Amino acid sequence: MKSLSIILSAIGLCTVLLSNAQTPEPTPSVTVYKHHIGVAAGFTTGYGLSYRYMHSRWGVQATFAPLVSEDYAQISLGLSPIYRIIESQYSNLFFYQGNHFLYEKNTYEVWNENGQSSEPATFEYYRYNAGIGLGIEILMLKRVSINLMAGYALYDMTELNMTGELGLFYRF
Repeated sequence: MKSLSIILSAIGLCTVLLSNAQTPEPTPSVTVYKHHIGVAAGFTTGYGLSYRYMHSRWGVQATFAPLVSEDYAQISLGLSPIYRIIESQYSNLFFYQGNHFLYEKNTYEVWNENGQSSEPATFEYYRYNAGIGLGIEILMLKRVSINLMAGYALYDMTELNMTGELGLFYRF
């Protein structure tokens, strides 16, 4: 019941924000950059190197980080659609829907009671997190932006909780 009320509250907030959002008149001093590259970290958008493409108000962000060694591997892959609600000269407000796939594999030695090692054991873990929320892109300098995002997430598709995401991008 608590999860249902949280989801309904989020939908209601989104509806109010969309109904009150006014499209500002475009100003000639605002330069629109379609490509963004940088680093991002989030529970539902993934972590690592990130690329964002914005076409008009719609965009998509992809995030990728592979860590691989002889006995350990971790791969984070995020793909998140974005919709800009309000655009201004110094900041942008947007909705995002985060999708994060996380894979982890760890191989380690198992010791028996005599202190001798046996066959190595392998642990594999797959996780998918999904979320929705609001974000603000703060435009710094001419081509650098900081993104702060917050919303609700389903962790491993079983647990509903709040989430936070952030990113630092160079726009071109």
